[in-house]
Amino acid sequence: QGTPRPKDLRRSNGGVWPETLEPLTDTYAAQVFPGPLG
Repeated sequence: QGTPRPKDLRRSNGGVWPETLEPLTDTYAAQVFPGPLG
């Protein structure tokens, strides 16, 4: 944990940035904490 993926396992975009990215298996998908309100 805490180490970058090896180069062969990273996404390759070829210099073209998509509108959205498909989530990976280790992507955090829970609700985002908005922080203290008020």
